[in-house]
Amino acid sequence: MLQQLTKTVLVYALATTAWWSSRYARVSQKPATIGLWLTASSLICMAAANALRVVMDVIGWRVRGDVPAGLNQGVAALFALAVPTFVVGLSYPGVMLRLAGFRIWRHHRRTYRRLGPLWQLLHEAFPQDALHRKPSATWRADLTVRGVHRRYYRRVIECRDGLVRASPYMAHKDVQAGATPEALVGHLRSALRSRAADEPASAHAVAVALPGEDSIDADAGQLVALSDALATHG
Repeated sequence: MLQQLTKTVLVYALATTAWWSSRYARVSQKPATIGLWLTASSLICMAAANALRVVMDVIGWRVRGDVPAGLNQGVAALFALAVPTFVVGLSYPGVMLRLAGFRIWRHHRRTYRRLGPLWQLLHEAFPQDALHRKPSATWRADLTVRGVHRRYYRRVIECRDGLVRASPYMAHKDVQAGATPEALVGHLRSALRSRAADEPASAHAVAVALPGEDSIDADAGQLVALSDALATHG
């Protein structure tokens, strides 16, 4: 009797947990909602399997006969389905977040490299704009997630600062705000040569390579287009 009571309580606990999991799955967002639905499904299967075990115990106790083979097969099938689903449900949100983080890391690393030509040109003209930091202990620090993100943001900011400094000289060349990256390449080189020769600059700046939305990733996209044009028409 005590064993049957324990199994009954286990069925109740699994069913209750599945209910709460499904409830939170309805108000969650991906990837958490998928993981919660998988977990709830696995808990329902576990509850059903343990309920069948209770039925099997009752049959063995009341009838004192052999338990139908179908019940044993049903319990085995439910557990075979529930256990892997439970593991996948618990792991899914974390795995998806890791994959999303890896995609961002790869994008930032690729953007950092593509900004190299523009950054090099502007850094030579305005070395004082470099965002100095304490050197990393090893080269491996620059391959870590935080290291790559930090280098990405530094390079975007340094490129934008360099364009801001060059913009008065570009305005003096009658550069239009909506100029294409290919057109800006020649104007930028000419503006930097004018600055190096101490030629007068315009009293007004001109905004170049502006993003369509207010975000650093959109800004980086405009800078990458200018850097690619610079590398192509360098």
